[in-house]
Amino acid sequence: MSEYFLGIALTVLIGGLVLSLLPDASTKPYLRLLCGAAVVLSILSPLVTFVSDKTFSDDLLSLFQMDEAEEQNYAEIYNNTLVSAGAEFASDKLKNEIKQELLTDDDAFDISVITKSSGGEIYIERVEVIIHPSGLAINPHTIEKYVSDRLDCECIIIYG
Repeated sequence: MSEYFLGIALTVLIGGLVLSLLPDASTKPYLRLLCGAAVVLSILSPLVTFVSDKTFSDDLLSLFQMDEAEEQNYAEIYNNTLVSAGAEFASDKLKNEIKQELLTDDDAFDISVITKSSGGEIYIERVEVIIHPSGLAINPHTIEKYVSDRLDCECIIIYG
């Protein structure tokens, strides 16, 4: 530790000596900048040594590296998010199509598209249609036929 402070003191002394011996005032600002940079570098030298130390950099890198299980978990979360977002989009789109077909309002029914993933492929397993009291006049067979013609999957009608 005493070598560290001795190095800083020697850098300051040599810089001061060079600046005092220089008779030309036009180059003094540049040399003052150079001497200041040398002092700063001598102060920061332990930090550079610490950062460039192999064990420190390995420890730092290990914090940011994920193991294989974590990567697989993130991939699974990402895929599940895509599936649920796709199901939600399909539900909204199908509801709008049926609403236009039957000329009903938004509050008459809700649709849930249930998706399933198999072998990397995502497909629609079934469609659940919840008919609300304001939509009791809707013929459920019309909705079932529309869903089966359009999507070729099971359609479950629920009154609720």
